[in-house]
Amino acid sequence: MTHQSHFKRINFCMAMLIAIGCIFANGAPAPVFAAAQGLSASYSQNFDSLAASGNATWANDSSLPGWYASRGTYSADTGSSGAGGMYSYGAAASSERAFGAIPKKNSGGTIYKGLLLRNDTAQTITQLYIAYTGEQWRNSAGGTQTLVFSYQESASAITVLTAGVWTPVTALSFDAPVTGGTAGALDGNLPANQRRLSGTLAVTIPANGYIMLRWMDADDQGADHGLAVDDLVVSANLPPQALADAYATSEDVPL
Repeated sequence: MTHQSHFKRINFCMAMLIAIGCIFANGAPAPVFAAAQGLSASYSQNFDSLAASGNATWANDSSLPGWYASRGTYSADTGSSGAGGMYSYGAAASSERAFGAIPKKNSGGTIYKGLLLRNDTAQTITQLYIAYTGEQWRNSAGGTQTLVFSYQESASAITVLTAGVWTPVTALSFDAPVTGGTAGALDGNLPANQRRLSGTLAVTIPANGYIMLRWMDADDQGADHGLAVDDLVVSANLPPQALADAYATSEDVPL
């Protein structure tokens, strides 16, 4: 799994840096700072610091630095629960987690999760490379449902996940791979229950500008699947080789 960043606010560092080594586990690259043109940096998140048992309080920009969500609590679960809410998905008591949700009208409806990134350099970021694994931890027996990816750029920090104008990106949105049949838990770590997604955003993030990456899980008609995000990697302008290698096994397309 990847090494988790612990910065208070996630910054894109664009100075000349020597490439550092990568650590691989479960196929995901560790954070890499590549020296190519002095304009590359990457962020990674594996969500393994989320609770592995019981219920927990969610605090924006604290539970996971740089992350925001539309609920104040979440629960560790294996996919066995069909109750609405945010979830830390994984095998029982395992430290390997994924950040998911089941939206329901009686528990607040649509659930949003987002990562805030800032360009703290004097140069404009024009490309953002993104890769993550969408995982399904519960089949509701319903039809196809989608974890919709979108983003918003701003001159100031974005802290509200429902305000402003968002640009949806179909190629980075996760469709539930398992539908119909009998409702029940799934192992989101199995290849049949997940999909690696990646792509390149054309952006214009000036010095001190911000971008929020957002995942929206809508309250669909009927019961909702348990969908989650895992092993996220983000790189600005030029992707490090480790990220390029990760793309080689996914569906990387220009967006």
